[in-house]
Amino acid sequence: MTPDARAAWLDHAAGCEACHAVLQVLEPEAIPTAEATRREPPPPATIDRFVLGEVLGRGASGLVYAATDPALDRRVAVKVLHASVRADRLRREAQALARLNHPNVVQIYDVGEHDGRGFVAMELIDGDNLRGWLRTRRTQAEILAVLEHAGRGLIAAHAAGLIHRDFKPDNVLIARDGRVLVGDFGLARTIGSQLATEDGPPPATALAATSVPLTMTGSIVGTPAYMAPEQSIGEPTPASDQYAFCVTAWEALFGQRPIEGATLGELRDNARAGRILTVDGIAVPRHVEAALRRGLEPRAIDRFPSMVALLAALAPARRRRWPRVLFATAATLAIVSAIAVAGRPRSPMAAPCDHAADPILATWTPERARTARAQWGEAATAAFERWTRTWRRGRIAACYAAADQRPDDRTFTDRLACYERARGTFITTIAGLSSPPPMSPARALTAAATLPALAACEGTAVTAADYTSSDPRGCNCPFSACSDDRVCGSQCRAAAFRSGAPVLGVNQPRRQEALAGASLDGTTLLYLAGDGVPDPTATDLAGCRLRHLFVARQAGDRFIPVELNAQLPRDQVRLGEGCCAIAPDGRSLLVWSPDRRGFVRFGLVGDRLTAGSDREFAQLRATLPAGYTIANPVLSADERTLLYQVIDGAGDGSDNGTYASTRGDRAQPFPRGERLEGRARSYEYPTGISADGLTLFMAFEFETRVLYRASIDEPFGGVGVPPALPGWRARPILDCGRLVMTSSPGGCEQEDLVYFDAVGR
Repeated sequence: MTPDARAAWLDHAAGCEACHAVLQVLEPEAIPTAEATRREPPPPATIDRFVLGEVLGRGASGLVYAATDPALDRRVAVKVLHASVRADRLRREAQALARLNHPNVVQIYDVGEHDGRGFVAMELIDGDNLRGWLRTRRTQAEILAVLEHAGRGLIAAHAAGLIHRDFKPDNVLIARDGRVLVGDFGLARTIGSQLATEDGPPPATALAATSVPLTMTGSIVGTPAYMAPEQSIGEPTPASDQYAFCVTAWEALFGQRPIEGATLGELRDNARAGRILTVDGIAVPRHVEAALRRGLEPRAIDRFPSMVALLAALAPARRRRWPRVLFATAATLAIVSAIAVAGRPRSPMAAPCDHAADPILATWTPERARTARAQWGEAATAAFERWTRTWRRGRIAACYAAADQRPDDRTFTDRLACYERARGTFITTIAGLSSPPPMSPARALTAAATLPALAACEGTAVTAADYTSSDPRGCNCPFSACSDDRVCGSQCRAAAFRSGAPVLGVNQPRRQEALAGASLDGTTLLYLAGDGVPDPTATDLAGCRLRHLFVARQAGDRFIPVELNAQLPRDQVRLGEGCCAIAPDGRSLLVWSPDRRGFVRFGLVGDRLTAGSDREFAQLRATLPAGYTIANPVLSADERTLLYQVIDGAGDGSDNGTYASTRGDRAQPFPRGERLEGRARSYEYPTGISADGLTLFMAFEFETRVLYRASIDEPFGGVGVPPALPGWRARPILDCGRLVMTSSPGGCEQEDLVYFDAVGR
C-alpha cells in the first residue's frame, strides 16, 4: 500500500468503527466478527494451571480475567484469546515482554495454548491507567513523576531492542501502591527488523477499565493521534516512542493533545508540519514545554537522541552553576560560604540543604564540648569547634551548589563526598580521644590540627581516584567485554567509576550500614544495620552488630527507611551479614532460613511483607551436602539465575566459592548450582550482576573486583587484572550507570552506603 493510499484508508477509518477495528491490522481475517464471538464456547474454568475468576477487561482479541496461580499461590491476570483468533499475536506480546524485566514494565509469567486458545499470564495490576488517573485533579509534579517512571519503562524496552509503537495514556498503568508500568506490547517490533508486525489490534491489558474510546477529539481515532509521522508510513524507530511519549505528556499537562485535525489526513499533515496548538491559561515550566516541543519535531533526527536524554531534559530546571572558587584557607571558606548561603534564595528543591549540616551535631554535641573543655582544655576545644563550624558552613554551601549543578557536572557531588569523608575522620578522631585513658590537652590539640583541611573540598577537581584498567584492544571500556571490532558487549560500558555522594536518609553516625541489595532502578534498597550508639563516648561495638533489616524507598533526593524485623517470623528466618537479597524489581526479598542452608522469599508491597515461602529453594537445599551453608544471594534480572556463596563448614574449604543455579523459568525451583569457573573462582563472593548478565561484581578483601565476559555462555574473565573499586557489596543500578556500595572511612561503625557514578560511558 502506498503512503497516499494508506492515508486515504486512515481517513476513512476515522469515521468507520468496523475499519477502526483493523486500523493497525494488515490481516483483517484475524479479527473475529461479532457473530463468531457469539458462537464460540465460553472459556473453561481453568486455563492450563490457572483458575479463572472475574473478567477485568474486554478487547477485540479476547478477554482478561483475574485468576489464581495455585502453584505459586498468587493472583495473576490471564489474557485469553477468542477461539477464532490466532494465538501468534498474543504470543508475540508475551515474547516481547519476556525480554524485559523492569519495575516499570508489566511482567509476564507464562504463555501458551489450552484447548486451541492462546493465553498469557501476567502481573495483576490493581489500579487505573493514566487516562483514568488524570480524571482526578493532579499536580504537575505528580504528573511528571508518573511520566518519568513510564519513560523508564520505554528506556528498558529500547535497551532490549524493542519499539513499543503504541504508547499512549491507556497503556500506562498506575497501581494503587504507586507503581507505574507500561503495558500492551502487542504491537512491539524489534529495532532494525524489516517486517512490521501489524497483524492485530492493541491487546487488552491486565487492568480493569482500560477500554480505549474509538474517538478522542471529534473524529480523530485514538492511536493515530500518538503516531509519529514516520510511523504512519510504516517506518517506526525508538524516536517514534519518544514522539508518542511527548504527545501523552503534553495531553496530561495541558489537558489537550498538541496536534489535532478534523480528519486523519489533516492530523497527519499537521504532525508533518509540526503545527503545535497554542495553550492558554495553563502554566507549565518553560524547560518542560521546550523539551516536549523538541520531542514532537516532525523529523526523528531533530528529536532527542534517546529517551534518556528526554527524561534528563524534563528534570527540574537547574539554575546557574555555583561559582568555582578555590578558597585559600578554611577561614576564608567559612566567611565566603556563610555570605553565599545567607544571600542565596531558598527553593523547594534546595530546602533540605538547610539541614545538611545536622549529621555532625550528633558527634559534636554541647555535652561533648563541655566534656572536652574539662579534659582537653580551652585551646583544643576551640580548635575542634572552629573545625565543626567550618564544616557545617561548607557542607551547606556544597549542598546548595550540588542542587544547582548541570546534569553532566560531577564537581559538586564530589564536594559532598569530600565533606562526608572529612566527617568520618572527625568522628573517628573524637572517638579515639574519648577512649580511656583520657588524652592530654597537648595530644588533643595535635589531633585537632591534623583534621582534614576543608579548603580542599572546594577545589575544582575534588575527586576520588578513577579506577581504570588497561585494555590492549583499545575499547576504553574496562568494565565491559569488547569484541574484536572494539564494540563493547555489555550494558556496563563505564571507563571508570568515581566515588559520589552518600545515600541520603540511610546512614547514621556510629552505626554500621551493610548493603544487602538494590532494585535495578535504584529506587529501593535493602540493608542491615547495627544497634547504633548515640553517645560518642561509648566504647562498645553495638553499632556493628548487624541485627536490623531495613527496606528504604526513594522519595526525592533521599530514602525513607522502614525496619522489617517485626514483620519477619523469628522461627522462619535468620538475620546477619550475607543473609539477604532483594529481587531486581524491588517487589520481594530473600532471607536466610535459620540454618543458613536456604532462603525464604517474602513479597514486598511498599514496606509491608507478605507471607514467606521457601518452595523455590527446596531442591537447592536438598542437594547441599551436610556441613555446607550458603550466603550472599544475588538474583539475575530475569530471576532465572541465583548466584550465591557456598561455605564448607566441615571440610577443608576447597569447595568454597561462588555458585550459580539456573532454572528454566520463574515457576520452577532452583536446582543444584554449579561453581563458577574462570576468574570468579579467585574471589570471595558475588555482590551484584548487570542486567544483561555480562558484568559481575565480586567482593575481595573489602574491595570490589569487576569481572566481565563477551557472552553468557563464557566464564567471567576479563583483560589483565580485574579492576578494583574501594568499597564492597556493590550493586549495579540504572544499567550500570551507577553503583550502590558500602564504604568506610575508618572502622565498622563508619561503614555507610554511598554511590559510585560511571564516567566515560
